[in-house]
Amino acid sequence: MSKKDGRFRKHINPGSSVQIVLKEDQQSGHLTKGVVEEILTGGAKHPHGIKVLLRSGKVGRVKKILSSKKERKVMGSLKKSSVQEASKKESI
Repeated sequence: MSKKDGRFRKHINPGSSVQIVLKEDQQSGHLTKGVVEEILTGGAKHPHGIKVLLRSGKVGRVKKILSSKKERKVMGSLKKSSVQEASKKESI
């Protein structure tokens, strides 16, 4: 798996779980966690991070990508299959 970088638009999608820095938190570096609603940066990359709108309505630049919508879907299906396998073993 390649490392996701918040400076590149291709690594971020609506539904991705990210940590952003808000404009007012740039000096302190305080990060805000949320889920991407919309990507606001028009270009393919930005040196300080892609600007996004979170579902909470907050706007900031992505500093860390926690997971993408696609990864969460895969992990969710893996958890479901693990639970189903465990249930089968218990019923035997």
